[in-house]
Parts: sequence; C-alpha cells; structure tokens
Amino acid sequence: MRRTCLAVLCVACLSFCGSARAESPIGFVDMTRIIQQSSAGAAAMKELAAFKEQKNKSLAVKENDLQGRRDQINQKMSDNPKDAGLPKLQKNYQEAVQAYNKLQADHQAEIQKKDRELTHGILEEVYLICNDLKREKGYAYVFDKGQSGIIVFPPENDLTTEVIKRYDAKYKARGK
Repeated sequence: MRRTCLAVLCVACLSFCGSARAESPIGFVDMTRIIQQSSAGAAAMKELAAFKEQKNKSLAVKENDLQGRRDQINQKMSDNPKDAGLPKLQKNYQEAVQAYNKLQADHQAEIQKKDRELTHGILEEVYLICNDLKREKGYAYVFDKGQSGIIVFPPENDLTTEVIKRYDAKYKARGK
C-alpha cells in the first residue's frame, strides 16, 4: 500500500514537473557576444581601446625612463663597481620602479572603471529588451549564458541574435 501510494505520488510529481516545464520556458543570452557584436558594443569597445592606448602611451614614457636608469646603473657597475654615486642611482631607480608600478595599477583601475561605464548603459538596455522578450515569448526566466553555469541548452532558447537586432534598432533610432 505504501509503495503504491509512493509510486502514484512520484508519477503525479513527475507529470506536474513535466507540464510546468513546458509552460515555463527558459531563455538564454550571451552578454559577451551582445557587447562584441552590437553596434553600441562595438562603439564602446573602440572607445575603450583608444582610452587604453592613451594610458599605455604614458606608461611607455615611464618604461623608457626606467630602461635609461637601468642602463646607467649597469654602465656605472661595469665601469667602476665601487662608484660612490651608485647606491644613490640604485635607490632612485627603485623609487622610480615603485612609482611606475603604482601608476600602472592606477591606469588599470581607470581602464576597468571606463569599461564599466561604457558597458553599464548597454547592459541596462539589454535587460529591458530581455524583459520585453520574456513577456512576448512567455519565458519564465532569461539567463546570461556566461554567468548561469549552463553548458548545453536547446538552441531555440538562445535569444542573443534577437536581442542584438532589437538593441541595434534602438541604438540606430537614437541616431548613434
């Protein structure tokens, strides 16, 4: 009797789960692909690349200065390893290395901040588009494929191309 009740209960649960799944499809988008392939994303990546280039130019100047200091120290060491000015040069070089490392870390933080600023607006628009698609197509959830941990899902549940098309249409309508 207990086994029969348990079996009936299991079949009922499985039936319910099967019908609930059919009524509540789940959609997926690839946010990385949206950023890379949408018009706004391409423009943002171009702007970010220019920003990085600007930061890298200032670092290159500092790198050249460090190389010059290193060469000067090496030259003094080969000419006269007991030169009285050598410790001061080495100390100045170490201070310059520390300043360079701090500048490099600051630049990296600025680049990350700029990246967040550029992509934040895109992500907000994409979330709105995904919400529209959720309502229109009856999806219970729309997940970011890269963040969800899902490896395989039905290809018809991939909304990425549709989101890119809709986002590009909005982006172009704003005249950008």
